[in-house]
Amino acid sequence: MKLGNLKITNKGLYWGLIITFAFLYLFVGFVSTLHSITFFNLANTMSLAILLGITYEIGQASVLFSILMTKNKDKFLPWALMFLLTALQVTANVYASFKYMATSGSNDWMYWQKSILIGVQAENAEMYQVIISWIAGALLPIVALGMTALVAQNIKLMTEDSPVQSTETGEINSERMEAIIENEVEKRIRERDQLDEEAASLSPPVEDLKQQYDKYDKANDIPVKLETQSGVIQEPISIPLQKEPEPEPEPEVVQVIKPVNKVQGWHFLKEFVDDDHNVFQKGKFIGNDPTKIPTSKKA
Repeated sequence: MKLGNLKITNKGLYWGLIITFAFLYLFVGFVSTLHSITFFNLANTMSLAILLGITYEIGQASVLFSILMTKNKDKFLPWALMFLLTALQVTANVYASFKYMATSGSNDWMYWQKSILIGVQAENAEMYQVIISWIAGALLPIVALGMTALVAQNIKLMTEDSPVQSTETGEINSERMEAIIENEVEKRIRERDQLDEEAASLSPPVEDLKQQYDKYDKANDIPVKLETQSGVIQEPISIPLQKEPEPEPEPEVVQVIKPVNKVQGWHFLKEFVDDDHNVFQKGKFIGNDPTKIPTSKKA
């Protein structure tokens, strides 16, 4: 079995790890806070030194927690603030450790120097105390930051790996279920709005709807078998093979009207009007016009 495929699904184990790392941070952070108070007491009263020590310790953990749990990891200011707080915590812890060894009157540090710092040759005893102060004091804020990071990572893992339904207890995770339902509802609303916009942009919408129904009917069309009857036709059927000629139009009947009172040379006149007001032009009848005055016979 590969350890990479092993996932922690027990919620109690998750919270157990988180609480354990939180307590470890509190223990290390408490000692680091006392060292910070000793350092800030150099330039402040004891009450202000306590306030600054607590502020720096909690601020350091909060900034790292924010970097690990939010999108602040991509920004410069949180990282710069964390490095500044960590550097100050390191100096405070080194100072407090060295002060304790120098003022306590104990020579126990010599046993650690002789057993661990075997190859180190220092000019005087204070150099060994400085080295031990850096080892004992500088690691405290780094360890505290590591515990904070483990707490944040375990919380994040529990959030990401939390299934909708637990495989062991069978309980449904209501938060994940609500998130899934909300995402699905938003997805359906977006799809409906998109379909409405597409339908509104069609021209004309009624014709498009008719085409959709026609396609649906064709897709679901079930062929119907028609009943046919066969038989012998008794009566003969005449089929014309040639096209019948169209009848010629009847000639128009031209009505010949002669003037009532003829005068000599009337058919040569440009316009001649008889007593019945019939109008002739060069002998051709034009029509009857009561407004016309009959042509004088003397014309």
